[in-house]
Amino acid sequence: MKQSVFGFPASTLLAIVLCAAGALLVLPMLADWRSAKIANVDALESELALLDARSERLATEQALVKESQTDDLKWQADGLGVATARIQARVSEIASENGMALRSMSPTGEAKLSGAPTVTFRLEAEATLDRLVSFLRTLEYGQPVVLVQGSNLRRLNRPGVEGQQPIVFIQLNLSAPIDIVSEVSQ
Repeated sequence: MKQSVFGFPASTLLAIVLCAAGALLVLPMLADWRSAKIANVDALESELALLDARSERLATEQALVKESQTDDLKWQADGLGVATARIQARVSEIASENGMALRSMSPTGEAKLSGAPTVTFRLEAEATLDRLVSFLRTLEYGQPVVLVQGSNLRRLNRPGVEGQQPIVFIQLNLSAPIDIVSEVSQ
């Protein structure tokens, strides 16, 4: 004989009671999990808002820097010939200051670098490695800019020349952005 409580079979009533007890145990854990996830989403949204504000500020600063410093990076001259002569004179001066024996420096043409017109050169010289490093630092970190686009180094074997640093033959492909400004005569 099956037992019944309130007209329901006992096994059904037992299943309902167990489900209710299980729900009473699980629901608080689900509520805690939901609260933790909501708090995590809120924290991520506030971090995203801070990053968006920082990104906008950096974009504004970048635009200001590009406007103010672009002219300082380019070689200003009245014409291409004048710009070429100024760049050659400055590179020769830097080579001399750093103890390099400059063999030749000749213009190789014009090009565009990031949309800016540039003059390109081929430089050939001899120097020790430490003097070459000093020359390259001065050249690339100076303003207006002269960039090294390519290089070829070869160790020179000179009989009777002793030293801690080897002497190298240097070929550099250089480029310098230019800005041709024409003065209007009145």
